[in-house]
Amino acid sequence: DWKLLLSIFVGMIVASSLLAGAPVYIRTLERQSIDTAIERADQPFLNLFVFGSRLPLSRDSLNSTGAAVDSSLEGKLSDISRGHDRYLKTSTFLVGTPRNPLSPEPGALVSRGYFRQISRLNDHVTWPSGRMASDDVTLGPNGPRMEGVISTFTASAFDIGPGDQLVFTSSMPDPTRITVDIVGILDPIDKTEEFWQQSPNSFLAPLPLNEPPDPGVRIDREDPPVAVFTSYEGMIAGVGAAYPGILINSDWYVLVDKQGLKGWSEQKVRDRLDGFESDVANSMQGTAVLTGIDKLLDDLERRSFFSGVPLLLLLVVMVITVLYYVSMLISYLTLSREYDVALLRSRGVTTWHLVRLYAFEGLVLAFTASVIAPFLAMSAVAAAGKLGYFGEITGGATLPVAFHWMPFAVAAATGVLSLAMY
Repeated sequence: DWKLLLSIFVGMIVASSLLAGAPVYIRTLERQSIDTAIERADQPFLNLFVFGSRLPLSRDSLNSTGAAVDSSLEGKLSDISRGHDRYLKTSTFLVGTPRNPLSPEPGALVSRGYFRQISRLNDHVTWPSGRMASDDVTLGPNGPRMEGVISTFTASAFDIGPGDQLVFTSSMPDPTRITVDIVGILDPIDKTEEFWQQSPNSFLAPLPLNEPPDPGVRIDREDPPVAVFTSYEGMIAGVGAAYPGILINSDWYVLVDKQGLKGWSEQKVRDRLDGFESDVANSMQGTAVLTGIDKLLDDLERRSFFSGVPLLLLLVVMVITVLYYVSMLISYLTLSREYDVALLRSRGVTTWHLVRLYAFEGLVLAFTASVIAPFLAMSAVAAAGKLGYFGEITGGATLPVAFHWMPFAVAAATGVLSLAMY
């Protein structure tokens, strides 16, 4: 009966391979879809933006929150991080410029502006004039005196440059004044750098402010704000010392490595991002972590579900067809052995002996098919990467098949079903 047995064995392998290949194919297709989507996504869409508002401007506050974010990035996202920068920005001040100095006279025209501090700023700018602001903070006439730099846009808009002084105050009645010595004018080395978050003008050429001025303050609504860049020490020892308790915005921009991200599973990505967001929320109140990675994974999960349902239905129909074919072959095998069974019974062989005999034969067939099927399924799925549409995506490489317990479990279940049929 070797021909019938071989046909039954092939049918068992085909049925087991089809069912074992379903989870392999779906998981591999999801992995390939994620890798392709990551590769095609715009880099800024994947990067992480940590938004922190209303953070006290003090050394302890800035150092502790900075250390918390750095530690969480190192512990949870170090494999996918290409570096990060911190962006500090104060609230709006009234600004006295050489053209419009602060004056106690009613109706005097003044400007508005704010302080910025960006880590590694000096590595991304050139100096048409002057240099970067130092950490020196001294005592001025009515408050701290510190150094600052401005962009070429601000220098042109207010006709100021190195050697000029700006005076910042929170309000006209407030006697505290921050004197800023302009020591340099900067320009970006490359406006398309990720450092500028795709919008260098928001840092270097800001639009006029929409917020209304304080009562009794006269401003030119067409004037842009005076954006002064200072050092980390100047921000703390200058602005923070002049106005204790002032709140600022502290943002982080984390650059994501696409290759590192493709090496993570979907669940790992979600778990690490959730853990990072939880760490940031615990270290700072009122924070938010924004990234396009979550949306990318949600869209892929939705598409994978709708594309996987027809595939599973097709496989079920095919497996039912194959098993029906196997059952027909088994019935032919049973008919061909009726004479042998009659001879065995005539010599005293019981039903239990017959069951043991043929169960052992079926166990060998089903077990062998169950062992071979997962490897056949994984090999077939991997080889699909060299064919047709997959070949265009992968460049002729094999699909990234991951070793997993699921195809072996499915093949074993199919083997038990085949043995029961036999």
